[in-house]
Amino acid sequence: MVRFDRSSRLWRNIIWAIVIVLIFSFAAFGCNTNQIVKADKAKNVSAKTIGDSAIELVVKNCGHCRTLAPENWVMICNNEGTGCDIWSPDKKMHASWFIAFVYSYMCPTIDDFINTGMLFQGFKNVSLNSGTDLGYGFTKRNFEASGIKGCLFYKKYDAPELGGYIVSTYMANTTSDIWDLQGAIPSFVAISIRCVSQLRPGTSGVGSDTGDTGSGSDNPELDLSDKWQEAIMGYENVYSPSTGEHYEAPLNSKWDTGPEGPGYYHDLPGGGYEKLEPGFGDY
Repeated sequence: MVRFDRSSRLWRNIIWAIVIVLIFSFAAFGCNTNQIVKADKAKNVSAKTIGDSAIELVVKNCGHCRTLAPENWVMICNNEGTGCDIWSPDKKMHASWFIAFVYSYMCPTIDDFINTGMLFQGFKNVSLNSGTDLGYGFTKRNFEASGIKGCLFYKKYDAPELGGYIVSTYMANTTSDIWDLQGAIPSFVAISIRCVSQLRPGTSGVGSDTGDTGSGSDNPELDLSDKWQEAIMGYENVYSPSTGEHYEAPLNSKWDTGPEGPGYYHDLPGGGYEKLEPGFGDY
């Protein structure tokens, strides 16, 4: 028979006490871990950010103009300060701006000018809709041509003392097969174009090297991008107030119950979310 003295029984009781403590400690740790995972999962399920579905736009500069466009798009401009073009790499999407003085005897109406101008640009069989008044002097018109669909945003300045008028035109277009799905991209690029020009009334002294495209006095058409907050073809333009990054966010990525109210959010590198501002902001 094995005998246990008091010392042995004491150590046995201590060992059992330690084992019991460890068992409850592991159980408690396991419960806490499950709660953290569940909390994280609940957080991820409820959160709604623009994620990879948004199209990021970056600032591009060329001479007298600047714009927001996808990083791989190419921007070109002329030396006269009267136009610029921005193309997607495959040339299927395009945005542009140009300004011109028009003699009334050559093109009595704005439709005459648009049709003639688009013919010179290589568009064929052009069909224009009646147009929409956007306010602040701008008109929007959708158009179709052979293999092309797009829209125009233009502003007309009467110049009777010169025998005509001046037209400043922003254009967005794609090949016909992708306009309905991707037309928002060149549309936002076109709206974001900001240029200075000596052809506009009141800005004849503004130089392309000294003019500020973000100044209302140097660029009286700043309102087009500055005030634009409407969605286009399922997308809305938003930007980060902290970094200035711009995105075209799908409407279905809007977080209606976001931590700072309804809106568009993106993930912050260190965790958490930032609510994005609508529009183009100051770039």
